[in-house]
Amino acid sequence: MMDAPLDDSAILNGKLAIPFEDSLFTEVRLDAYLSQVDHFMDNYSLRTRTAPMAMRVDANSDTFGGRIAGDMRLDDMTLTIGADLQSNEREARRFVGPTDNNVTRLQSIMWPGTEIRDIGLFAEGKMGLADDLRLVVGARYDRVDVSLASANELIASSGRTPNDLYQQYYGVSGGDRAENNLGGLAFLEYDLTGSTVLSLGVSRSVRTADATERSMASDQGPNSWVGNPTIDPEAHHQAEAGVEMKGRNWRLFGNVYADWVDDFIMRDRARGQDGILLSNGASVYRNVDALLTGFTIDGQYRFGSNWVIEAYTFGENLSDSQALAQIPPLEGMIGLTYQADGWSVGGTARGAIQQTRVDDNPATGSGLDVGETPGWVTLDLHASLDMVKPFKVKVGVTNLLDAEYAYHLNRANAFDPTSVQVNEPGQSFYLRVVASF
Repeated sequence: MMDAPLDDSAILNGKLAIPFEDSLFTEVRLDAYLSQVDHFMDNYSLRTRTAPMAMRVDANSDTFGGRIAGDMRLDDMTLTIGADLQSNEREARRFVGPTDNNVTRLQSIMWPGTEIRDIGLFAEGKMGLADDLRLVVGARYDRVDVSLASANELIASSGRTPNDLYQQYYGVSGGDRAENNLGGLAFLEYDLTGSTVLSLGVSRSVRTADATERSMASDQGPNSWVGNPTIDPEAHHQAEAGVEMKGRNWRLFGNVYADWVDDFIMRDRARGQDGILLSNGASVYRNVDALLTGFTIDGQYRFGSNWVIEAYTFGENLSDSQALAQIPPLEGMIGLTYQADGWSVGGTARGAIQQTRVDDNPATGSGLDVGETPGWVTLDLHASLDMVKPFKVKVGVTNLLDAEYAYHLNRANAFDPTSVQVNEPGQSFYLRVVASF
């Protein structure tokens, strides 16, 4: 229940590509980045405070990393090998006070100096098995090291440390931890005809828990939000099949997949379930087994239309035999554009069907879904006109019929576990001038 009156970020990126001739490597690429983010939230700067206590959160997130990758040509194989690094450190502290001008009492260390460092090694190769058959294989290893620098810092107002909070809910402490994660893929691509390609593959990918999932320490009794320092990384085992067809004026692509997830990282409510020691309804994290299945279809016809049926996903919590939260329903888009010399005009219809498979009851599940989401359809219109080069004018209206709708996916505030669903904008007009040099 706070606003963010200040976000201050400094981001630096650098990229370098070096081609080679008569060498083992045909190209070497170097990427590096650095970001520093300061985030400030409170419940009084941008609103008339109704809460009994003034509250603020000071947070920062510092990240650096980079990647080096090289391409090699070995007989009939193209091979890419490389290494990457990402290091992120986060600290967040919540203060409270009796008045807006006296918010100085430390109440929670929400990110207790959480540092996550991931060093990865990867390789991916593509080889021809026949004139019309190719094999793509890849592998990845990640070494993840985690430390919580402030997990033992005592908070005078509560007499507890973040580690005390972890002990209350999970019976564990937030010490240093290391993970060794392995992933890989294998795909076959087959040219059925000169314009049709079939693909079939399997893959394994591993996602380690982020700073919130493993170390959040918001100490507010039944309103607490507590990360799990020993939560396991989630491992995705996916099988998928796809087809891509092309003609002179058209293209069609579709794929289907099934993803069996070991140790899916699920945000839940404390009900004394396996691995959770309290039953007070606080927000917690635990591992469950899950199944995700879905399909994607998109196509285009060159006279000016394009259509997409995208990202339909079925998600099931296999451990508890109930729907996974925050799974979108079937969504789609169809558009038609007429282009002439110097101008264009067109329209786009977008929509989604009703989502009825939800996890919206915190007494029996996570409660992360606000509820069922009605289906919706919107219509957008757009036009463009070339002016004196290099300028182009674009005009349009989105949500022409002023439909009231919301996407099923919603997102909790970075430091507030309450889930909300916000309607998308109503009828909106825009005018843009674009210059291309």
